[in-house]
Amino acid sequence: MVHALHGLGFAPIMYIRDPRRPNFKTDDFIRIITRFVKSRVPVIALFPGHSITIIGHTFTPTPSPPVRLKVIPAHQFVSALIYHDDAGGPYRLLPVTSQARKQIEQQADPWRSTLLSPEKKWPTADDIRGVIFPLPPDVFLVGEGLTRGANDLIELLAPHLRRLQSAINPLAAEFLQAATSGHLVLRSYFMNSKKFKEQIALSTNLSEHLRAFYQSLRLPLYVWISEFTTVDRYRDDETILGEIISDATANENDVSFISAHLPGMVLTRDVNTEKILLAPISSGPVAHPSYNQPPLP
Repeated sequence: MVHALHGLGFAPIMYIRDPRRPNFKTDDFIRIITRFVKSRVPVIALFPGHSITIIGHTFTPTPSPPVRLKVIPAHQFVSALIYHDDAGGPYRLLPVTSQARKQIEQQADPWRSTLLSPEKKWPTADDIRGVIFPLPPDVFLVGEGLTRGANDLIELLAPHLRRLQSAINPLAAEFLQAATSGHLVLRSYFMNSKKFKEQIALSTNLSEHLRAFYQSLRLPLYVWISEFTTVDRYRDDETILGEIISDATANENDVSFISAHLPGMVLTRDVNTEKILLAPISSGPVAHPSYNQPPLP
């Protein structure tokens, strides 16, 4: 299967559940799968003697609690994966845990229980043995460490956010309150940087200063975008308060950080000196939509 994907021009990456790595759990699979599904990359999930194609996920308004993190990774709002199966049909549901399966079966909507796989061989994501991501040839980083990097960034910028909060910046105050109360959500995906700049040009909620900043930024072919939002915003309209841009074409030994935007400020990395530069900026009076909008018709 990997050889066939290479022949089609992809650069597939495979993760296999290894009993010698007990720390790599189902939650790790869900985190990575969710990240690529949000990037509009179908994920091939491997089971004993069979495979399925994951193309989406459901949403539950109550996340599972994060562990020692200031931000909640978006995959913790996922209760089931949506997949196509040549043996069982399209748009099936694969619950992430046995508890999630029971909850879906008990819901009033009858279609949810009928879309659950009747097979007992892989009733939940716990039975996934491995995953294959058919990536573009230029994407080398799979987004590991994005959540940890976001936490480090919040720690670094907290004093600046407090100063902006005292200057009556409502978005900075909202961001800081969510970060300190454990209600800040991080959603990550990669996309073509040209498409990213197209979304920047189309956004009506960005300030002219922030739009000009991003249009002038030199970017690689693909970038990871990690968007900050709050639990309430993620439930309602998915508007965001800021984002981190990373180089998806860097190798694991390179520095991938490119820039970050939080309410009232931007950070950039000087590629010549490797210094991080902080500058104030007018972000706009309201939160703006995600950059990961549906493709233009």
